[in-house]
Amino acid sequence: MIGLYYCRLPENFSGITLPALTAYRQQRLATLQNERARRQSLGAELMLYRALQDWAPELPWPPELLVDSQGKPRLKEGDLFFSLSHSGSWAACAVARQELGLDIQEKRLGTEALMNRCFTAEEREFVRRSPDPAAAFTELWCKKESRIKAVGGSIFDGLSSFSVLDSPWEYRCGSLEGLFYAVCIPGSSGEELEIHRIELL
Repeated sequence: MIGLYYCRLPENFSGITLPALTAYRQQRLATLQNERARRQSLGAELMLYRALQDWAPELPWPPELLVDSQGKPRLKEGDLFFSLSHSGSWAACAVARQELGLDIQEKRLGTEALMNRCFTAEEREFVRRSPDPAAAFTELWCKKESRIKAVGGSIFDGLSSFSVLDSPWEYRCGSLEGLFYAVCIPGSSGEELEIHRIELL
């Protein structure tokens, strides 16, 4: 099973009771000057907390996170993997008992320059021939970024070197309230995706 937890971010968190934050998140928030980026970062962390309530309630609170050599945060204890993402007014977390990557994106059409830099020729043609190029672009972008997150590395590191149209990797993709998502699982697992919309109160 794969769990996907997502929420629409409030305008501010002043009316929301916040749990103790991980040291990792406190450090991240301290480096963010933009209020929107802070809201997104905090929202993603809260989705992780909500997922942990279901998947790892035995962990001490707040959970301790480590950062691996690829810059990816991980739980210090337990066998649970997670991936965080945010876009616009949304934040999300995916969890599973295996490595995975998550990306969410509000629908948009990328520029030709961006597609030339990050998409293969096959993927660019797929977007151009689509009856909804913005949806096609967003779906492919989510798949590519989720794969990078699953293995680590920079978002612009070799995106054009692989195609997600014919990939041995497994993806769970779709849209929720106009928000596109992709969960990438290295290899093939056959795991089902369980989706939870969380209200931040």
